[in-house]
Amino acid sequence: MADRKCLTAAQILAADPPSVESIDVPEWGGAVTLRALSGFDRLLMAEKLVSRPESNADNLRNMAVLLSWAIADEQGNPLFEPGGADAVNALARKNADVLVRLGTHALRMNGLSTDSLDEAEGN
Repeated sequence: MADRKCLTAAQILAADPPSVESIDVPEWGGAVTLRALSGFDRLLMAEKLVSRPESNADNLRNMAVLLSWAIADEQGNPLFEPGGADAVNALARKNADVLVRLGTHALRMNGLSTDSLDEAEGN
């Protein structure tokens, strides 16, 4: 164990800047940056989701909620009020195909896609 450097609390808290990925969205005329959420952000986001979506409208609303948390600037700072009703409603009115494409990428990026969850259960 002497070979490994033990981190201090300050080093742990200073580490882990949000990872970001830029996704081209030709329908909107540019690119959108998505961020990986912190554990705390994921918990807060989950509280805003429809727990068992029963319709396509619920699924699209969930994508809008997720994207209100995940869309960010290049440094990983949210562009919208995460989970805010105004942001969710505005995003939900955007092109459904784009919402699904970006939402699916954000799910995968945050380990929330079905494949990611299945893989985590296998470990």
